Amino acid sequence: MKSFYSCFFLVPPSWSIEPKDHTVTQGQSAIIDCVAHGYPIPLITWKYLQNDENNSSEMTTASHYKLIRSGPHYQVYENGTLRISNTRITDKGTYLCQASNGIGSGLSKIIQLKINSK
Repeated sequence: MKSFYSCFFLVPPSWSIEPKDHTVTQGQSAIIDCVAHGYPIPLITWKYLQNDENNSSEMTTASHYKLIRSGPHYQVYENGTLRISNTRITDKGTYLCQASNGIGSGLSKIIQLKINSK
């Protein structure tokens, strides 16, 4: 009788594609990549900074960010890519991508989305 053993290594998240600042023309779609790998596979979440103009970077905390859920305007794909359809001027601002798998402290990256008028 043969015995088989599986060996798994726990690996904290690291960036495959780190999110970057993005500029798009109003009405076009914005596609922002945020891809991380690790084991277990990291969970990617996107958040939007509320009241961006009123928050200074020194006083901004995680509680100022609102979780983005997929819907008609925002789509968060399984690989971590965020798609904002038919962008509006109100979509401009600060976005936070987080990757976590319970190993280590996880990753986070803040990016700026700029919307140019038509």
